[in-house]
Amino acid sequence: IADRTIASLAYLLPLFDGLRYSKFLLLQLPQLGLLLAPLAPAYQMYAGAGFFGNLILFFGLYFGIAKNNSLSNLVRFNAAQAIVLDIVLILPDVLLQGFGGVGSAMGDAGVQVQIIFFNTVFLATYLSCVYGVGSSLITGKTKATELPFIADAARMQAGVFEDDD
Repeated sequence: IADRTIASLAYLLPLFDGLRYSKFLLLQLPQLGLLLAPLAPAYQMYAGAGFFGNLILFFGLYFGIAKNNSLSNLVRFNAAQAIVLDIVLILPDVLLQGFGGVGSAMGDAGVQVQIIFFNTVFLATYLSCVYGVGSSLITGKTKATELPFIADAARMQAGVFEDDD
């Protein structure tokens, strides 16, 4: 059970980083906020740690868990998936930086595009994290469930291969 809990907690990193994209969706579906409410104290600590605190957490997760061969493959693989998912969240940031002024220049259509973009990024992150946590806690398998598009990169980072037990 400890392995499954540690594997599940790793998904908090990308979920917390993806929360910045939830603002429009939470306005449209306030009920979703109720699902996230139990995480508020942990998120406040994460947000209060600042950039360097979050960077230390990221590298701690990477070197302390994903690259730690003394831990089970389940834990290492899930931590690596969470790390890769967190890295993938850099792409929306780059897009926002590159096209930041475009939405406002397009008027209402630009705002709608921004809302769809934010909602899509948040939902993809949220559902990936829920899927990762659910597969870690509920299935009880020793082999982790793979996130589409993320698993191969995570497998390489954690040094876990398909034929490993």
